[in-house]
Amino acid sequence: MKRILVVDDDELVRPTVSAMLRALDFEVVEAPNGKEALQYVSKTDFDLILTDLFMPEFDGFELILKIREVASGTPIILMTGGGTYYPSRSEGLNDLTTSAEFFGASFVINKPFRKAELAKIIDQVLL
Repeated sequence: MKRILVVDDDELVRPTVSAMLRALDFEVVEAPNGKEALQYVSKTDFDLILTDLFMPEFDGFELILKIREVASGTPIILMTGGGTYYPSRSEGLNDLTTSAEFFGASFVINKPFRKAELAKIIDQVLL
């Protein structure tokens, strides 16, 4: 059974996404913030990580960079409900998908999403 880490500070979104993943027969570990997520990643191997973009302490991009230091090959899906653009001072990095790929994400999914959409993306990412 593949193990997935779900990182989201929203107390409604995190368990909802986790329930979707469990219904797809994944083992799921939840983290409410990046700090806790990094503790899990440093101790446990994950087949996939889903992280929110906008979180307190540090955002999803910062989390991806930190994860890449300890789990460089683990695919990461960035979840966001914040639109398609990320504020950036660098020309060319303001498109969210481009920015996410630059930081090391495998895919970006916009919230809200359905279980079937998530399953399709996971299939693509885990190939």
